[in-house]
Amino acid sequence: MAVYAACKAFALSFTEALWHESRGTGLRVLSLAPGLTRTEFFDGLGSGAHQGSYETPEQVVATAMRELDRGWRPSVQSGRRNALVVRLPRFTTRRRAVLLSGAISARSSGATASTRSVG
Repeated sequence: MAVYAACKAFALSFTEALWHESRGTGLRVLSLAPGLTRTEFFDGLGSGAHQGSYETPEQVVATAMRELDRGWRPSVQSGRRNALVVRLPRFTTRRRAVLLSGAISARSSGATASTRSVG
């Protein structure tokens, strides 16, 4: 998860910089962070692999196209839970945000997480 999170952070930063640098050129750039999306990826993981609400691929694409048409922000999150997790660091310390994100991730995958360390 650490490598995955670091790669996602790089992709987001790179895309946001590219969005800024390409403003006024006609190039449309967007970083899309989809939440859980109902695809065949989850079919092989079993029935309890991920709990929570899923978006359809059509909903994710609609979000991306709407934001590309607007063009006023470099990144968007699809799905309510995903958008909440992304905004979490604005309202708490970075340490607590990391701990809460880990707890949310563990809960959505069916694993158990220690809530004692979230404080």
